[in-house]
Amino acid sequence: MKVIENRALKDEEKMELQEIQLKEAKHIAEEADRKYEEVARKLVIIEGDLERTEERAELAESKCSELEEELKNVTNNLKSLEAQAEKYSQKEDKYEEEIKILTDKLKEAETRAEFAERSVAKLEKTIDDLEDELYAQKLKYKAISEELDHALNDMTSMARRALHEPSFGEMGHPRWFPEFQPVCPVSQRVDFFRDKGGLSLGVKPT
Repeated sequence: MKVIENRALKDEEKMELQEIQLKEAKHIAEEADRKYEEVARKLVIIEGDLERTEERAELAESKCSELEEELKNVTNNLKSLEAQAEKYSQKEDKYEEEIKILTDKLKEAETRAEFAERSVAKLEKTIDDLEDELYAQKLKYKAISEELDHALNDMTSMARRALHEPSFGEMGHPRWFPEFQPVCPVSQRVDFFRDKGGLSLGVKPT
């Protein structure tokens, strides 16, 4: 009798401890879900910024190509003008100024292209960091889920073991709880079921 009472007390203490651990695990899981959603939102924003930056980079590259082609044309014209330098010497300053303007435009386009490339690289690194963080959160969420499943299995095992113990009617009222009346005969079974509020323990007739 004493052994059974001690075992019942230990099972009750263990169930109370596991209920506390289950609540803590649920809280951790909710926090992990919140962080996961926050990281996902950040990732969407970063992807949008990256897409816009890539578009700007493409425009800068296109403008750079146009300026390079324009510069080639000016260079060809310059060679032709150099062959006729004596005849067109009065226009030399004008063409040099045009070359300078186009060169400045080319440098400006190259600077913008380099800036766009740096921005893309920075955003790619940010996305990589966020993906790493997202992966870590997924691992944490998986570990918490496994802990919840383990706690649920332990509670189920304890409940099923309790159903195989002698009934209170067979061994009399425990000294430590004389007013207790048996409410769960062996012909009933304990079943865990899910509802909208989470996990709950219920007794269902077979």
